[in-house]
Amino acid sequence: GNTMLLRKYVLEEERPYKTNGVVVYYEDSSIDKFLNNEYIKTLSNFIQDNIANTQVLVTKTFISDEGNLELKTYPIDRKAFSISYTELGLERILVAKEGKSLEYFENKKSYSAYAYEGGEERTWYLRTPYFGNSFDGVWVIGFDGTPTQGGVSTLSEGSAKSSVRPAFCVNNSLLIE
Repeated sequence: GNTMLLRKYVLEEERPYKTNGVVVYYEDSSIDKFLNNEYIKTLSNFIQDNIANTQVLVTKTFISDEGNLELKTYPIDRKAFSISYTELGLERILVAKEGKSLEYFENKKSYSAYAYEGGEERTWYLRTPYFGNSFDGVWVIGFDGTPTQGGVSTLSEGSAKSSVRPAFCVNNSLLIE
């Protein structure tokens, strides 16, 4: 009974993706906190009052008894959230399935994002962790709409920055423009 709204343009200000600890988790990252505390307050009271709590899947990692990296998803409730790698319609080894493919992203041109009409293309965060090359990071959509790892080497310090493209859900019956 809900419709997901994805911001057409990324937010103008680029932000660091900070996490608590070494492992990259979306839950309680600086982006997760920003979207649900600061960003949501920038919306009109009418929109804020009509945003539905949405259960999104996020990835948790652990080392198995055999010493292998294991990925597990679990649900969290959020008002605003970032899109996942899976929701873009992509699959890859070492990427857990966080949700399902969204029809909007069937056109790969939808991956590219800008801060405003006619602006330069920007990179933007996904909520999906990136594992590889002996470091952890987070997937971002890079230039030309290419998925790539982001914020990898300086993630804990938060000096690497990308844009944010918020999503949230409202009831299907709500009429907004």
